[in-house]
Amino acid sequence: MEAAAGLLHPREARGLAGSAAGIWRTWGPAAAFVLLAAVFRFASIGAKSLWFDEAYAFFAASRPLRDVIAFAAADDVHPPLYYVLLSGWIRLFGTGEAALRSLGAAVSSLTVGATWWLGRRLGGPWVGGIGAFLAAIAPLQVLAAQEARMYPLLGFLTVVSWSALLGAAEGNRRAWPLYVAATVLALYTHYFALLTLAGQAVFVLVAAPRRRQAWLLSLLAGVVLFAPQLDEFFATLVSGRGWPFFRPPVGVGMLTGLVGLFSFGGHVFGFADYFSMGTATVTRQLMVLLPFLALFVLGLAAVWRHPRTFWLLAGYLGVPVVVAFVFSLRFNVFYPRYFSFAFPAFALLVAFGMLRLSAWLPAPSRRAGVLVLVLAYLGINAWTLHEVYTNPRYARFDWRRAAALLSRQAGPNDLIVAFPSFGRIALAYYFKGSQRVEHMTPQEFYGRIQADLRPDPTLVERNLEILRSYAAQHEVMWLVTTQPLPGAAMERLRGLLTGIYTFRAVADFNGVTVFKLTRHQGSRPTL
Repeated sequence: MEAAAGLLHPREARGLAGSAAGIWRTWGPAAAFVLLAAVFRFASIGAKSLWFDEAYAFFAASRPLRDVIAFAAADDVHPPLYYVLLSGWIRLFGTGEAALRSLGAAVSSLTVGATWWLGRRLGGPWVGGIGAFLAAIAPLQVLAAQEARMYPLLGFLTVVSWSALLGAAEGNRRAWPLYVAATVLALYTHYFALLTLAGQAVFVLVAAPRRRQAWLLSLLAGVVLFAPQLDEFFATLVSGRGWPFFRPPVGVGMLTGLVGLFSFGGHVFGFADYFSMGTATVTRQLMVLLPFLALFVLGLAAVWRHPRTFWLLAGYLGVPVVVAFVFSLRFNVFYPRYFSFAFPAFALLVAFGMLRLSAWLPAPSRRAGVLVLVLAYLGINAWTLHEVYTNPRYARFDWRRAAALLSRQAGPNDLIVAFPSFGRIALAYYFKGSQRVEHMTPQEFYGRIQADLRPDPTLVERNLEILRSYAAQHEVMWLVTTQPLPGAAMERLRGLLTGIYTFRAVADFNGVTVFKLTRHQGSRPTL
């Protein structure tokens, strides 16, 4: 500023200083919330082992960049954008757990800043500030940010898409290109962006009818830009790979689990955690959720008389959840953690609810009332975050420790078998031994939409031949199993191993189980 003052007229220098101060007043809070979010998201980011989906992301992104898109099209249910970005990211920052996850953590931190901007536009600085703070500390957002998956990127592009659509609905024509770009990039990130499009269609039809034509033109432009991916999308839709049979069935418990994840991150009070369904009954869950649901309902009441705000937040959060739930009654795509992209709308509605509740207090006490509510919210979320960071129970799928056991105990001529076969990808990330590694696929995984569970004599005989050939060459076999693994599949494998290998020892690593088997003494296997 001193150099500027020496070159400019004093009035101009004062104007520049005022402009800089104005910029800081406008964007400083966003920077502060992004920094706060980064602290939570980068804390202990490499402490836990990668789980299968993260190892798969590395497996896809580690190949030559020109092959990443083709690989995703052939072997994955998701569009390729995240894998392409991760491919470039790991070439800059390395392939360790923290490096792989840092892309999501960085993008998730930016999402908090975008949440502040959207909340400020919808309800003023208090709504934006409270909503951004809730997003910064939310355990669900931290958990999503700390895994090498595409959900943080989907969340960021979704809030940008909604923010741009709001600007366009308010008459800013320059917002339409940003809207198209963010929406198309979201579609190239995850097909759940289609749920966002459904919510935006409701918003435009109900709350911005004069922008229908412009929106339809933008939608047409988006279809053209997304056209190269349409074949892969329809192939995924027809194959049914997006709704595997092992996903838990939808029901009211799924919805209460989702609200628990949004409200305080689940994990406690018997609620679902990031990976597993909860143990508490729906009635008990509703009793715990009452304060959070009350704030949510108060938030809806606060924006009810403002159609544009109400329908934007309803389209952002409500429509995707309802559409996915109804669709899942036939083809199950519903899993609570998948909806982390819609969390900003929840946070902003809770912010509206807190302000509505504090408005019932005498004017001098309202800010103190909001502060008490925010601190109470922070307290319950801090409890969950502490559990997530420190409780080994939530370090799911510990492939790191499983691989360490094999490195210590497996002999040079031992055989290692991954079951189901996809486990070999996560195992390969950690296990660098010279032992032979094979894999087997349960019958259930051969199905597309629904597996044919009738006995397959040909498959059984083929598997018996494979196991006998293993026993002919390897006295010791290490069987590494992981979820999802149907119980029937494990029982069938035990039956096939009878008379060939004998189970001797077992070690569990929170979702990854290692069995040691020795060749059956009475068998005389031959090649």
